[in-house]
Amino acid sequence: MIENKISGGKIYTLLGWRGNNRNTTMKVIDALIIDKGIPKFGSPVFKTNHGVKHRVIFEYTSQAVMSLRYNEKKKMIVFDNLSPSNPDLKDKYENYGPDMTYNAFKLKSGKWNFMKNIEIGNPSEYDVKGQESNVKHKEFYTPPK
Repeated sequence: MIENKISGGKIYTLLGWRGNNRNTTMKVIDALIIDKGIPKFGSPVFKTNHGVKHRVIFEYTSQAVMSLRYNEKKKMIVFDNLSPSNPDLKDKYENYGPDMTYNAFKLKSGKWNFMKNIEIGNPSEYDVKGQESNVKHKEFYTPPK
């Protein structure tokens, strides 16, 4: 859990795991705010090139290991980029796994801003040279209203 102050209070960002099914595993980034004493999940704080999303869901083969961590020093959520093992398998998430590139979210003005292709060296030091992606991914999810 990552606690940050934003205008109007605090936001708690949660990093989680879900063993989805036999073929795929999921990891989730969700945001929690306390509004008048009531906890509310799915806060719209994840800024992408495709708008502001309520949560981020990564789905990938259950045979792979995906990194999803908060770097306290850089104040970023850093994670493996997931891609299919073959371009013909796009949207078949049982064929997705880490591709040795990394993305991140960095908090700015109360929103987690997506950064694509950040450079990392030593796991304790991430270089913020990322740029926003124009690629639309399944992992950015907005719940129905």
